[in-house]
Amino acid sequence: MTKEQKILLLLVLAVSAAGATLYVSNQKDKVLSSVSAETEMVADTHNQITQPVQSSPKEEAGTAQGSASATENQSAGNQKITQQITYSVPENHSNTLSVTVTLLDGVIVDVSFSEQPTNKESKEYYEKFSRTFSNATVVGQPIGAVSLSRIGGASLTTKAFNEALRSIAQDIRG
Repeated sequence: MTKEQKILLLLVLAVSAAGATLYVSNQKDKVLSSVSAETEMVADTHNQITQPVQSSPKEEAGTAQGSASATENQSAGNQKITQQITYSVPENHSNTLSVTVTLLDGVIVDVSFSEQPTNKESKEYYEKFSRTFSNATVVGQPIGAVSLSRIGGASLTTKAFNEALRSIAQDIRG
């Protein structure tokens, strides 16, 4: 292969890679704008439904209890649901983890969570969970298919998060 042919080949490969990158970038922007529009529709919904939910995961550290509230827009197939799980932690304390998911036809498009830890150790584990957790882990997944394992070393917080998602999945199944 001559020097000119090698340069031409490199040029063709570079242009092809740039085109593929541009195509992928454009597709990503389309998906993100679609998800953003669906999320805005959920935020505009004013129909509130509040349901008590009883949860009892089998944990060595104790039991969890929860309640859910949902904002629904059934015609568009999307829902924003918040689930609170109270769970036992060492030293006879309990924490409440609040998890909010936005679903589009049962698939997670956004997730957020918060907690007010009741002791120093719980606060440290929650902060590790919060720093290590990535929305990319659950976004795009059907809610019933998500089961995380010990995020940031915070096994009890991760179990509470999983329990919140299980409860939400059960609520939407009816």
